[in-house]
Amino acid sequence: MRSFILSLFFVGMSLLVRGQEFLSSFHTYWDDSFSEWVVLADDGEITGTLEMKWKLRNDWTQWLVEIGDYSGQVKMKWNNDPGLWEMNVNGNLIEIRTVWPRDYSEWKIKGDGIELRLKSKYRNILEEWTCDHKEYGYMDMFTTREGDVRDWEIEDRLSETVSFEMKLALAFIAIYHATPKL
Repeated sequence: MRSFILSLFFVGMSLLVRGQEFLSSFHTYWDDSFSEWVVLADDGEITGTLEMKWKLRNDWTQWLVEIGDYSGQVKMKWNNDPGLWEMNVNGNLIEIRTVWPRDYSEWKIKGDGIELRLKSKYRNILEEWTCDHKEYGYMDMFTTREGDVRDWEIEDRLSETVSFEMKLALAFIAIYHATPKL
């Protein structure tokens, strides 16, 4: 049964405000599954989707992205290494890797000649994430209700020099590691 779409995961994906792209929120499409996500604009309109490529196999290693004019995929570089991902959206390649081996609470996101760091606020609770850079600004991601990882909001205050693809990579990896793999 379709869920009532609430403020979900990856807050703020593809909202254009004065030429700047912002992420707003991500939400699971179904109440009982994390394999499909919708991206909502501030006005509640669906602007895109993020979904598991091989749902029938329950394969969490590859994802498809369709948000506005942006399309592509996110995949684990090696099927047995969840600490290294590649995102290819509109031909823009972004690398997502852990800072420390097997520590999924801190990430390096590289692309467009920029490197950003993403950290979970608490090591044992992955419902709040932040990327704070003295030159590029910050982006915070958090669940709308404590303990419920189906709905995420994003506060995007990164500068215009940070591409939409980089912002999407930040949101993807935070949400991916916070959701249960059923």
